[in-house]
Amino acid sequence: MKQLNESVASVPPKPLGIAVSPVAGHLRVGFAFGPNRLGGILAAILLAPGLALGQTQITPGAPSVPLRPQAIANGVGSRITYQYNTEFVTIGATGNAAWNPPPLASDDMRGFGTVNYEYRIGRTEITTSQWASFLSAAMGRSSSQRLPWLSIPSSWAGDIDPNYDGPGVHYRAIPGRENFGVGDISWRAAAMYCNWLHNGQSNSREAFLTGAYDVSTFGVRGNVFTDQASRSPDAKFWIPSMSECMKAAFYDPNKGGAGVGGYYRYQNGTDTMPVYGSPGVGGEANAGFNTTANGVDATQIPLMSYPNTQSAWGLLDMAGGTQEWTESIFEYSTGYKDRIILGSAWVLPVGIFNDRLGSTGAGFPAQEGFYQGFRIAAAIPTPTTAAVICVTGVLSSLCRRR
Repeated sequence: MKQLNESVASVPPKPLGIAVSPVAGHLRVGFAFGPNRLGGILAAILLAPGLALGQTQITPGAPSVPLRPQAIANGVGSRITYQYNTEFVTIGATGNAAWNPPPLASDDMRGFGTVNYEYRIGRTEITTSQWASFLSAAMGRSSSQRLPWLSIPSSWAGDIDPNYDGPGVHYRAIPGRENFGVGDISWRAAAMYCNWLHNGQSNSREAFLTGAYDVSTFGVRGNVFTDQASRSPDAKFWIPSMSECMKAAFYDPNKGGAGVGGYYRYQNGTDTMPVYGSPGVGGEANAGFNTTANGVDATQIPLMSYPNTQSAWGLLDMAGGTQEWTESIFEYSTGYKDRIILGSAWVLPVGIFNDRLGSTGAGFPAQEGFYQGFRIAAAIPTPTTAAVICVTGVLSSLCRRR
């Protein structure tokens, strides 16, 4: 009765390099240990064409929320990176087995989950702070330069920036609520966000329209959308496919012991459904309720509020927050298509059933539900970029020793 399409599941993304612009393409390096042979070599490496760090700097770092033992065992701690205010974890174990349980009518994910390349994925969903920056860049322009497919969410913690005089409008996160989740995001708006990051957060109109996805393809013919089916081969950031999300949420390369991989039934690294409720009183996810017994509004619980609810890769808020768009396509026997959505969401009681491995949702790419958001995936840094990161770490270490 249905067909799941995932055309990029086995195609590795191109590694992410560092783009250098004529203006921001240089880096001043100060050496606390004074000029010497090592300093000269490091400076030459860092200032070489194509290696300078600008907006696109990828910074290795410690996890913002401590990792659970499963994630530590899977090597996540040494491969956390920060870029564009996003904390990324690296998903390894390439060529993992697909999920193939005994067939059940409700197991929509059966046969999916294999990813034959490494990739990075956001540890949380998009935050209000990130979305406010994106909307400001997109909407801070004259009416003649307006962009399609964008609207202001009602389910977020942002408002108009009163200190901005135009053109257009800027937005800001309400102070103290920067880490709140964001609903009312369509798949198309999420794709434009990926384009913006792909193009170095440029304010040019074109930066929102091309890159990871070609916005000129967005439309409908009859009752079927015409949007580009999957990301461009050179995409640096994208909406993750269902298999990429499945692997990050449910797969553990050491579930059955060292090197024996397997899938958990839920995104919390166990086969037991999370407890839905507010944090601090035993809750493990903010899904399936409007307010708790003590009056906590589910939509007002910031991301990262459930630090012990993590996937085997250390991802947070896979249950609760918003349901998350994927790039993959759900095709009905009638020919009608939707984009696949995974996970539970705040408020929706039925949403908690979507937390179980095998259950999916779906939506038309222009749809904006208060329960719909996303997290981003990204390419792995090139060896050259990794070398720059390593050199930067050496510099920092040397400076600290002095």
